[in-house]
Amino acid sequence: MGAVAQKTIKTPDDSVVLSVREAYERGQTVDALRKAEAFAPLSQWGGVTACVLAARLAANVGAGGLAIRLMLRARKTDPQNLEAMAQHGYEVLRRRGPLALWEFLRPFSEDAPSGPTEHRAELLALKGTAAGDLRDFATAERLIARAEQIDPQRPWIALQRSHLLERLDRVEEALETATAACALHPHAFYRPGVQTRAHLLQLLDRDDEAIALLQQADSALQNGPVAAQLYGLLSENDRWPEAEAALERFVALSPLMDPPLQKWVAAQRARAAYHLGKRAEAARLAATLDDAFHKRFAANLTAEAGNRQRVQLDVSFVRQHFKTCAPATLAAIGRFWKMPAEHLKLAEAICYDGTPHWQQRQWAENNGWFVREFHVTYPSAVALIERGIPFAISVVEATSAHMMAVVGFDDVRGTLLLRDPSQPYLVETPADDFLKRYQAFGPHGMVFVPVAEKSRLDGVTLPDSEIRDEYHRFWTALSKHDRAGAAERLAGMDRAYPGHVLTYRARADLAVYDANSAEQALCLDKLLAMFPDSGALLMQRLGCLRDAPSEERIRFLEAACSRAEPEPVLFIELARALSADARALDRAKHWLRRGLRVRSMDSNAICVKADLLWEEGRLDEATELYRFAANLEGFREGLYQTWFAACRQTRRTEEAVAHLEDRFARFGSRSEQPALTLAWAWREMEQPARAKAVLEKAAKLRSDDGHLLLRSASLLAGLGDGAEAGRLLNAAKGKVRESEWLRTAAEIAEIQLDSATALERFREILNLDPLALDAHAGVARFLARLEGPAAAQAHVRAACDRFPHHYGLRRMLVEWSRDGDPGLTEAAVRDLLALAPSDAWARRELAVALSRSERHEEALREAAEGARIEPRNSYSFSILGHLYERCGKLAEAREQFRRAVTLSVDNSDAVHALLNLARTDAERREELSFIEQQLIQQVVLGDGLLAFLDLARPVIEPETLLRSLRLAHAERPDLWHAWSALVSQLGHMGRLDEARDRAREATERFSHLPRIWLDLAFVHELRNEAEEELAAATRAFEINPAWSRSALALADALERRGKLEDAQAIYERSLQHLPNDPRLRACYAHLLWRLRREEEAFVAVEQALRLAPGYEWAWNLLDDWARESGQSDRTADFCRALTRERPGDMRVWLMLARVLGDPAAMPERLAAVEKALELERSSVEAWDLKAELLANAERFDEALRACKEGIKECRVALYLLGGRQAWIEARRRQFPEAIRLMRAVLAENASYVWGWSQLAHWLLEAGESSEAAAALEQLQHLRPHDPWVNRQLGFLRLKQGDHAGAQKAFSAALRQAPTDAFAAQRIFDLQLQAGDLSGASSTLQVMQTHQPGARTLASEIFLLLRDGDKGRSALKFQALCESPDPDPWPIEAVADAFQQAGRSRQALKVLRRALKANPCNPQVGAAAIRLLLGQQKDLTAVRLFMRLKGEAQRRAAVTLIQGLGELKSELLFNSVLRRRRELLARDDEAWGQVGYALSRFNRMKRVAAWLADWRTRPNVQPWMLFNLCLALRHLGRYDEANAVARHVVEVWGHRDGSADMRLFLAVEDALSGSIPSAEAHLKLVVTRENVGHDQDLLALAKALVEFQKAPQAERLEKFRILRQRLDARFSALRTVSLMKDVRRTLRRAGAVFSREGAGWRARVWIGWRLHWQWLLLVAAGALVVTLF
Repeated sequence: MGAVAQKTIKTPDDSVVLSVREAYERGQTVDALRKAEAFAPLSQWGGVTACVLAARLAANVGAGGLAIRLMLRARKTDPQNLEAMAQHGYEVLRRRGPLALWEFLRPFSEDAPSGPTEHRAELLALKGTAAGDLRDFATAERLIARAEQIDPQRPWIALQRSHLLERLDRVEEALETATAACALHPHAFYRPGVQTRAHLLQLLDRDDEAIALLQQADSALQNGPVAAQLYGLLSENDRWPEAEAALERFVALSPLMDPPLQKWVAAQRARAAYHLGKRAEAARLAATLDDAFHKRFAANLTAEAGNRQRVQLDVSFVRQHFKTCAPATLAAIGRFWKMPAEHLKLAEAICYDGTPHWQQRQWAENNGWFVREFHVTYPSAVALIERGIPFAISVVEATSAHMMAVVGFDDVRGTLLLRDPSQPYLVETPADDFLKRYQAFGPHGMVFVPVAEKSRLDGVTLPDSEIRDEYHRFWTALSKHDRAGAAERLAGMDRAYPGHVLTYRARADLAVYDANSAEQALCLDKLLAMFPDSGALLMQRLGCLRDAPSEERIRFLEAACSRAEPEPVLFIELARALSADARALDRAKHWLRRGLRVRSMDSNAICVKADLLWEEGRLDEATELYRFAANLEGFREGLYQTWFAACRQTRRTEEAVAHLEDRFARFGSRSEQPALTLAWAWREMEQPARAKAVLEKAAKLRSDDGHLLLRSASLLAGLGDGAEAGRLLNAAKGKVRESEWLRTAAEIAEIQLDSATALERFREILNLDPLALDAHAGVARFLARLEGPAAAQAHVRAACDRFPHHYGLRRMLVEWSRDGDPGLTEAAVRDLLALAPSDAWARRELAVALSRSERHEEALREAAEGARIEPRNSYSFSILGHLYERCGKLAEAREQFRRAVTLSVDNSDAVHALLNLARTDAERREELSFIEQQLIQQVVLGDGLLAFLDLARPVIEPETLLRSLRLAHAERPDLWHAWSALVSQLGHMGRLDEARDRAREATERFSHLPRIWLDLAFVHELRNEAEEELAAATRAFEINPAWSRSALALADALERRGKLEDAQAIYERSLQHLPNDPRLRACYAHLLWRLRREEEAFVAVEQALRLAPGYEWAWNLLDDWARESGQSDRTADFCRALTRERPGDMRVWLMLARVLGDPAAMPERLAAVEKALELERSSVEAWDLKAELLANAERFDEALRACKEGIKECRVALYLLGGRQAWIEARRRQFPEAIRLMRAVLAENASYVWGWSQLAHWLLEAGESSEAAAALEQLQHLRPHDPWVNRQLGFLRLKQGDHAGAQKAFSAALRQAPTDAFAAQRIFDLQLQAGDLSGASSTLQVMQTHQPGARTLASEIFLLLRDGDKGRSALKFQALCESPDPDPWPIEAVADAFQQAGRSRQALKVLRRALKANPCNPQVGAAAIRLLLGQQKDLTAVRLFMRLKGEAQRRAAVTLIQGLGELKSELLFNSVLRRRRELLARDDEAWGQVGYALSRFNRMKRVAAWLADWRTRPNVQPWMLFNLCLALRHLGRYDEANAVARHVVEVWGHRDGSADMRLFLAVEDALSGSIPSAEAHLKLVVTRENVGHDQDLLALAKALVEFQKAPQAERLEKFRILRQRLDARFSALRTVSLMKDVRRTLRRAGAVFSREGAGWRARVWIGWRLHWQWLLLVAAGALVVTLF
């Protein structure tokens, strides 16, 4: 066929083409056709230029199909020909719309150099037309201007300018431009210009001028389209004789008319004949048409005329504004009755985002009208119109509703005549088709007449008017929140009209009011059974599935789209749903194409297409489409924001800003929205000053715009301008709806961390709208924060009592009850199920509540019922799995968890539970294989893959896990999650080259995702590639500065490189977007502290804690800084203030218990924990802290009971309390039991990081070094890149003496965290100790880069000293002495290092020079005194001390007094004490050192006197009280000594310094016979080596315990054994040197031995041990007497 056709094609020469073109350009199309066919029929023309001309000619003579074929032939001949491209573009625009035209012309550039000028200009103008139709006026203007520049005299280009002006509603200018375009044409009548001018005149209501123009042109031209346009205009003006003539003229000028056009002509001839009274001719013509309408028309014409008639009432046109069709229609009918109502005032009274039907009737009845509502039928419409009564009719489309006035009917044509407020012409619609299309919702009619005219309605049958009255009463009750009244009306409808459409509608409406989507779905299913093709009902039913799994939504949409005449908007929704799965993209595109064919200008469809393009990486094309979608909607600001975000990522920000500014300039006076979007954009670009300037300018344009004031206030509050935000908020009061104002006020209060005000505002909203769920949620949220969960629950319960049938409130009550008493939870769920018995979520909640009450069988039944209701819901089966697990039915549990994962691998709970059930490696591998297959097979969003990685990493071997991730990546390369998981695992395994390569590939594929760039930054960090890491993190932040992770990653990278000011800028930019992000606030505070902006840091960290009271790291920061700055009470004071502000917030009370560091505050700490438990009994954290505190107070049995009680009360994370039990045993120094318990916990929870850490320490304590190392290696497996883990491993290796292993671990920690000062210092010390000066130098460079400060400078001095560099070491020491760092260690350590190097004199010289300088570090004087004392120069040290002032003297006092005590320089000590007594008594540490020195001088009475005020000392330490206790024992004041010792043990537990006190108490308990207490103390005693006093007392205590535990009959023998042991301890020579306390204790022990069974033997033994020297003297004296 193709070959034969090719032979018939003929290409005319230039002369033929020129002749035809000349006739065509003059508008003589019939002459042009005659000339063309003289050469060959148009269908045989060939050649590009000739085919294009022939196509245009064919289109003008009625041959549209031939025109398309000729155009395609031209394109096939030369696809690059610009003239052919333009002709094809017109057809694309006509058939597929402007978006398809734009995509067709996208490759054609504005600056395309090739091609004839006229065709380049035409294509640019055509492209501008596409942009204009898409309402992208700026682009259209630019393109048309460029076309005008290229070809300024082309009339067609000028017409495109006219079309653009028309779209801009500048119709007068458009007419002027079209007139000017006609003047450019060389002939009198330029056909396109004439038609355009006539169209514009018609828009301006100048129909007579338009008709005259077209008549003149028609008489001069031979052009069918001109005649057709004239016919249309004449017929609209009811000038039928002239219209008929114009129609026949059109026929004569269309000799090649296509069949579709012939059919249209026949229909118009029949219509004209009918209007001219030629009924027979009209019937004959109508009979030739085969559609149902014309057959019925013909039949009516041939039948007896009877009463058939056409009636039209004179109802004038009132043009509607946006969504004001109802007020416009009511106003039009009001004018008809001479009771006018101003349309816009009426809209203001009843209209907001449309007009509810009940408000329409209510307005009419309140304004003097008699109203009836009814179901519109053709007979009822005729009856009303015949009585001269127009009425309103409402029709419901899939996504909208519309009201019009019925103003007439035509019995013969079977039509209704409608006055549509959206267009100025009368609409005639076939009545049967129209009424059938909208039957699902009636159509709903409302007739209203003046009360005086209501008699006109007598005898008129209005279908369903009675039930409509009931339905109105139902809605009136509901609008007043009279739910009971509405339910009563519904019950009446049920009785009187069972199964009626309106009954089901009312039931569905009540379900919506109750937020009961399950009941709503049931009602909609009933309605859909009656009206299965209703697009509106289908869309409402789709809305019920908004929380359903995506598969369920897709199934519903596919079924809806497969109907005979599906609603096109459903195609778009199906495309959107499918687009979430990359494997279904082809199907998504198919449905999107179908939707766009019908709804080519649908902004939602264009957005879906843009989303698909974006995911394909076609970012520029997607960005264009986002812009079109935004412009089509005009004031849908979310679309503009989406487009702006896309522009930023495609580096077209300037273009976006220019457009938004132009939009503000054009529409800023008409709406506040353009200003708000532009201000938002400036804020996104971190330019708050420009954002504020826009708002100020907008305020001048719209000074009384309440919405502008309100949103400006919100925006400024986010920018941190609280004062101006408050002013604008107050100014908006009364200018917007009160509820809107209150919501914004609550939002601003929350931004400003004012919880009390936010709570009050939400309460005020509820006063206005008692069923505002968001306000109920807000009240509950802030009540929980301020007064606790119980108060929130009480509020929701009260709301449920007021509105007992409201599903949303009932569900909210379940959510707030679920963590409390299971009985209350059960009651709440059962109340919910009474409303919605088929609610599967409620069944699952009931099952959990019953299980918590140990009613497992009932729980299983309820869960199974939930699974029957929702068999496709994954969580139905994971709940069943947990229930079976609690019953010990592990096989059944495994089956249910597998079913859950099969339904949704994104159910991380089921994945985790399934892996936890696996007890062996083989089982784990099996489950892993199963989960892996599900990840590959299912439609996943990818979140499940990342969750799987986190869960699998602790339990799966790295290589096995890597293989699984490789397979997932190979199967689903479309998911960025697959790339991210693979890169993460490669990085954790140290395969850094491959990790880098994969991460780079991912950034190329998903260049717009910040998470992928952070993955790349992570790999570069592991590779120590600082610049590359910084570049990747910067890119992540640029893509989304409002994502906290990108900001934190970039700021951290900058901080590690010492770029603190740059990091500060990043934090401040991100906080503009996320002012309430607690982590950002805390990290910002940390940076401010490093910048020495201490008070700002305090403010920032306290803001973070107000946002997140449980943020432990932030509390630690606050506490550390408070201590460093000498404000030790600040943390506790702040926390106490928080408990007053938020007494119901359990987290605040927990933190109060944590932060109170004063040992004397233990009662307050325990009380705070009890308050937390009172607020939230099921808090694992609270029970854990209670147990910890009790154990620290030595109340071990109570601590263990707290753990056991907590396990009963809590539902989750019970392993934490199991780990705490093990820890308590370790505190009791029962390490074997602690290790056993912790191993049991870790067997069930292998990822318990703290548990592994504790186990490692206990194993080390127990001497099991190899097992301790294994535990830490498991920690490394869990946290391979956690510097803390490697730091702990290094610490362990150091304890083991494995210096090489320690250095390796510390080096790993330093690589992972270059700011880790501890790891760096340990590495440096080890290298220095090993003589590796080169390595130490390298480590020092890292420290200098990442940890600049006094400690690093000290390390540099250590290295210089080892290297023998005297000059530089002294200079550096001088610099250190001048630094303001408050840390005392660096200067002390360097001074000691100088001393050890034999360079004390040089160090003293530096220190003395520093003391003369200003400023000087306050530690310098103490260091100098330390060196002097080390040289035995105590007098020089005292003289130096006396010259010091302020903080320097306070620090030096401690050093001096300690040194004088150790040197036993009592005379100098007494001098210093006499002259500086006030200073030494005021400072607690110096006070303690005085006690120590006096003890060294053996001045025990003075010790007891000096330290007597110890109870008043806030910072007293155990070592200070040890000296007091020792002195009191020395003085025999044992009761006082015991009181001091018990205080230390109770307050400090077994921390440093309490062991000596325990020893004293053990001795006293043993002496008093309290053996269990003595044994408990002895278990925790760690005596110091080489301290004879301690060893003596310990030996005596152990002997006393062992003796008294022996049976009475065996005690004498036991004493003999113990005496031998003690004899070895207390040898004859040692006894002479025993301290008084030990001698006295030995005597008291002898008394106990004697009294408890050893008798006189003990007395003799003790006497001999204590007095042997005197006995020897007596014996010697007796011998002398005897001898002499």
